[in-house]
Amino acid sequence: MTEFEEIAKNVKELNLVETFQFIERLESQNNFISESKHAPINKLNFSIKKGNRCFEFTSEGITTVKDMLKLQSKGYGFHEPFELKGDFGNIVADAAEEATISFGAEAECSGEIWKLESTSFQNSKTFHRAVIPNEYNPTYTHYTVLQSTRFKVGNSVRMAGLCEVKVDGTPFQLYDYKKDNQDHYLMVESLVPIKPDEFERKMACIIYPLGFLTGTLERNEIYIIQSNNIDFKKITGFQYRRIEESVLTSMKVIDPDLFYQLTKKTNVECWISLNIFSNLCSKVFKDHRLLRAVKIIAESNKYPLEVRASTYSVALETLKNIVLEENEDKISPIKNKPTAKKLRKKLTDVVDSFENAEFNNKKAVLNRIEQINQVTNSDGFELSFSLLGIKLSELDKECIKLRNDFLHGRIPFQDEKTKDPKQLQFFAYKLHFLVSALILKYCGFSGVLKNNAKVYDLFHGKKDVQETVFRTI
Repeated sequence: MTEFEEIAKNVKELNLVETFQFIERLESQNNFISESKHAPINKLNFSIKKGNRCFEFTSEGITTVKDMLKLQSKGYGFHEPFELKGDFGNIVADAAEEATISFGAEAECSGEIWKLESTSFQNSKTFHRAVIPNEYNPTYTHYTVLQSTRFKVGNSVRMAGLCEVKVDGTPFQLYDYKKDNQDHYLMVESLVPIKPDEFERKMACIIYPLGFLTGTLERNEIYIIQSNNIDFKKITGFQYRRIEESVLTSMKVIDPDLFYQLTKKTNVECWISLNIFSNLCSKVFKDHRLLRAVKIIAESNKYPLEVRASTYSVALETLKNIVLEENEDKISPIKNKPTAKKLRKKLTDVVDSFENAEFNNKKAVLNRIEQINQVTNSDGFELSFSLLGIKLSELDKECIKLRNDFLHGRIPFQDEKTKDPKQLQFFAYKLHFLVSALILKYCGFSGVLKNNAKVYDLFHGKKDVQETVFRTI
């Protein structure tokens, strides 16, 4: 037995045959008869086929009935869900988008459908497989940042790309697939039966952290395939949805290949292990604030620099609060909570002993007393990094101080007579690094991160930033 045959024999085999046969049938032209509670679009001949991020449809012209004006706001029925029955099966179209509506059997209606769902789509526990069509870019795929294993599809053996991840204890697997060496897909599937709403929530807690790490957020459209068996040989239901546009950027948080090219080192932790990634996904699932921060970073990478700097600052504030809350006992100026409570009471009594006329704002003084055992907001940022063992440079600290300007809509550097437009980009990238470092360290990662601010300085700046392309946290 050759080495390749030995590898092929011992790798996990995935079955995608029925899944892509099903999708291919669905995407080809299919004919249906409509069924709707609204008479104008009931019993019409429909034809649908795959379009760009949608399914395109044509139908007979709608039927004229009494009180048509009452249905005009509902697109005569097109703006509400309606059923399509045909040889492919029974499908519910959520609504018609961008519809051109004509009247009479000789006329034709056309438009787009952004959500389709089989009537057999279950709300009970079953196996789910998400199929996300995407543009293949080997530089920003999941296996360029995550540790992965070999797997086999048909006669093809992939030497890397299969990632088994747990989200709050639920096992998933993540991989990509290139069909007929042309169309490319990102796949996420549950390894145990779960309900569709749980699958959606936990899948999001994989997709957004992955987009955060790679700088590429895969979306555009999605198929959800259901099966009663883990091999997906028999498909029991499906859903298709158009979703938000993908975000394709170069803002990778880590870059093991580039690290090796520059250093030739192989003994440094520069990959995200599946344990760390599972921890990140689980924390994101349990804490909506962390999910929001990760989404903000992944989604805003495509925005103008002013917006990115502001959104990164919001995410940084969120992470700071999470870290400080979990370490409250270590950072409170007064160690003992009962002691702090007594002190607040005594100080409040002292303030209350004075006449109100002695104050411009007595409530403000009392609020200060109430917060006496809390660290200040500015101190809190440096503390959050210190608590996680991340060393800050003077440039890091300067950047953190500027985050308040971005949060309040002020853009640093814009009023300077000799302003350098590259400064804004540098500090936006610096904020991105800082919040990324907090997130990964909070989830247990220790290793090297790509310093995008330094990379930018090397290629577009003054080349005077005294930092390395990769920084260890």
